[in-house]
Amino acid sequence: MLTLDHLPDSMLDDLTATERPQAGSIRENELELIRQSLDAHQGNVSAAADALGISRATLYRKLKQLRP
Repeated sequence: MLTLDHLPDSMLDDLTATERPQAGSIRENELELIRQSLDAHQGNVSAAADALGISRATLYRKLKQLRP
C-alpha cells in the first residue's frame, strides 16, 4: 500500500497536517472526493464533474458503482 511516506517531500511541502488525506481505500477516498465536489457545487452534477475532471456520465457511473 502506498502512503504519504512514499511521496517526495517536495510534494508534501504545501500540505499541513490537517490537509493531508486520511488513509483509506481508493474506493472510500474516491467516494469522499465525489461527495465533497457535489457539496461544494450544491448538488450540481455538471459542475462537480467538471471540477473533478470527468464527464457527467462518468460521475453517474462512479456513483452507481460506489454505492453499496
